[in-house]
Amino acid sequence: MPYAVREWFRRRSADIEEGGIYSSGSAPMINICSAISVLAISFVIAVTTNAATFNVTTTNDTLDANPGDGICADAGEACSLRAAIGEANALAGADTILLVPGTFTQTLVAAANEGANSGGDWDITSVITIRGIGEFSCALETSRSLGSATERV
Repeated sequence: MPYAVREWFRRRSADIEEGGIYSSGSAPMINICSAISVLAISFVIAVTTNAATFNVTTTNDTLDANPGDGICADAGEACSLRAAIGEANALAGADTILLVPGTFTQTLVAAANEGANSGGDWDITSVITIRGIGEFSCALETSRSLGSATERV
């Protein structure tokens, strides 16, 4: 339970024990309704803060420098599609990835059937919405060399 909610309950309990404003008449019911309202608001805030939006800034195929920190950034501080997927996979909740116009080519090589998004195909293990900015502006491909693809899109 968040600190602010615990503190609110502690203060209300102290008011009741000391015969304060919440100790007579219908005040206990008001106290309970207020507590339920605070809990409901806390739950809504907690649920909505898990979703993240990552703005891809490069078409290069690079890894996130620190997956799970909430920041999509490779070693050069750019946000690639693979880095955004890695970051979104590491976070709770449904996330959105916005792609810059361009062609996104899988260039990192990984072991066959690797499932950690470290190379090869893009491994999506959570709820992610991927959107291109602009109509017909993004392309995803496995390789630029004909017949050399070892993974899938």
